[in-house]
Amino acid sequence: MRRPVPIKPLSKSARLGWSHSRYETFSNCKRMYYYQYYGRYDKDFPSNRIWQLKSLTSAALTVGDVAHRTVERILRRLITTEIPIDRGRLDEFIRREVHGDVSEKEFFEIHYRKLTGVDEEEIFRKTRECVVNFVESDRFRWILEEGTAAKQDWIIEPPEFGETSIEGCKAYAKFDFLCRDGERILIFDWKTGSQDIEKHARQLTAYSFWASYHLDADPESVVPIIAYLYPEYEEVECGFDGELYREFAETVRSQTAEMESYLEDVNRNLPTSKERFEMRDYSKYCDYCNFNELCWGDGK
Repeated sequence: MRRPVPIKPLSKSARLGWSHSRYETFSNCKRMYYYQYYGRYDKDFPSNRIWQLKSLTSAALTVGDVAHRTVERILRRLITTEIPIDRGRLDEFIRREVHGDVSEKEFFEIHYRKLTGVDEEEIFRKTRECVVNFVESDRFRWILEEGTAAKQDWIIEPPEFGETSIEGCKAYAKFDFLCRDGERILIFDWKTGSQDIEKHARQLTAYSFWASYHLDADPESVVPIIAYLYPEYEEVECGFDGELYREFAETVRSQTAEMESYLEDVNRNLPTSKERFEMRDYSKYCDYCNFNELCWGDGK
C-alpha cells in the first residue's frame, strides 16, 4: 500500500474560504451571516456579546460534539493499540465529556428561556447510543479486521480545518475520517442528526476535492460516505464522477463570487456596511438563530 503524498501547503491568504456551511448561512440570512463571520466589525454591539451568542450550543449540538470526539478518540487509540475497548471505561469517558460540556457551555435553550435547564442524562443516553451503534457496526468490524492494515495512511480530521483548493478557489472541507480500501479512498462524515441525504451529499462532494488536491487522487477513486450514527448505524455512499466534479467546481466559483460581492476589500476579506447584509422578515427560522436578540430585542 503506497503512502499518500504529503498534504500540500496552501498560501496564507486572507480571502474568504468557501464551505458548505458558510454558504448555507449566507443563503438563509445575510444578517446572521454578518454576525457569524464579521461580527468583530460591528459598531452596534460589543464584540464579546456577539461572540457569546455565536458560542451558544444546544442539546443536539452537544450530542454531535461529544459523539464526534469519542469516535475520534477510538480511532486514534487504534493507531497505537488494538486491545478491545472496555465498555465501562467508554461509558465513563462519554459521561465525563457530556458533563463537561453541560457545565461549561451556555445553551441556546436556556439563554432564550425556552427551557430552565437541559437534560444531561438524556444527552448522555443519546450520545452513548450513537457511539455504541458505531462500535457495533459492520464498518467498525471492517476497520478492525482490514482497515488497520493501512492505518499509517489514516487521516483523522484534516489539518487547517480542511483547507483546500477547488479549481483555484480557497475552500474548507473538514471531514471526520479518511482511510484506504485497496485502491479506493474512503472519506467518512459522522452524522448524529436526522437524515438529509441530498444536503449531506453536496457537503461530501467537497471532501472528494480535498483528497484529489492533497493526495493527487483520481476523483473517481474517492468514495465519500455519510455515516448516520442514530437511531442506528447506516451508510450512504455518494457517487462522484468527472461531470459532477466540473459542476461542483463551477458551483463553488459562483457561490464564492456571491459572498465576495458583499465585501469592500476581497483580498483582505473586509465586509461592506452591516446594512448591506439585510435582515430577513421574521419567521420560525429566527426562533432558532443564535443572534435573534440582536435583531429583535430581548423580548422576542
